[in-house]
Amino acid sequence: MSDAIKTESPIEEDFLAALQAISDGLVVFIPNASLDDLMKRATADDERQRVFMSSQVPLWKYRADFVLATYYTPTSPRVICVECDGKEFHTSAEQQQRDYDRDAFLMGKSIATVRFTGGQLKRDAYACAYKAIGELGITQRGPKTVAQAVVGVIKSTHWQFERRGKP
Repeated sequence: MSDAIKTESPIEEDFLAALQAISDGLVVFIPNASLDDLMKRATADDERQRVFMSSQVPLWKYRADFVLATYYTPTSPRVICVECDGKEFHTSAEQQQRDYDRDAFLMGKSIATVRFTGGQLKRDAYACAYKAIGELGITQRGPKTVAQAVVGVIKSTHWQFERRGKP
């Protein structure tokens, strides 16, 4: 079992990288987690401001690119499915109907689906990451722009270097 968050496309990698850059401790990445694992962690979250996330999560007869869960009530977390839709698999009428049916099925299970096109992710993956967090009802923290995110990554990298000690 790998400890890495799995992605299956470049646009999923873009979303994941943006989410990691803006997370600032808000998002807890859990490789290979099931929906039940994410829901249990979210309902047990003492801080009630963290988001628990995994990728390629089985959801009944489907699989989600990403699932994010956060505390909502002591017995019920708020959960969303994030889909990164590339042109190859989401442009035909048949594919769009399949996406619609899937979204309706998940909504019946109280899981909203947030979809981002490849174009949206290529233009501004950070905005997509903030939108996903916002869909959970979490107050946004961290950088608001790409420039601020880059500065945050540089500072984080510098801090890790300082913490390990200079050679």
